[in-house]
Amino acid sequence: MSARPLVLLTDYGVTDFYAGVTRAVMAASSPASRIIDLQHDIPSHDISSASFVLARSIAYLPPDSVIVVVVDPGVGTERRGLVVTLGERTLVVR
Repeated sequence: MSARPLVLLTDYGVTDFYAGVTRAVMAASSPASRIIDLQHDIPSHDISSASFVLARSIAYLPPDSVIVVVVDPGVGTERRGLVVTLGERTLVVR
């Protein structure tokens, strides 16, 4: 089984190090995976905007991709993430 592509959708922005650190952790966890930056400029904590981007983009993402979405109004809380299987794709939401 080959490494699955990792897709990253966040509200981190691109003016600091958060998106880069997330990419580094993903690369260390799965060195053979290709990392695709879908978008990092979702308005802060705007779940509706993230949902729109994901809905408009998902058909174009590799069918076996793992999509990691971090647009979280509860950042820093103990709330757990959610993992959903959509056909061959896996969606990880936090």
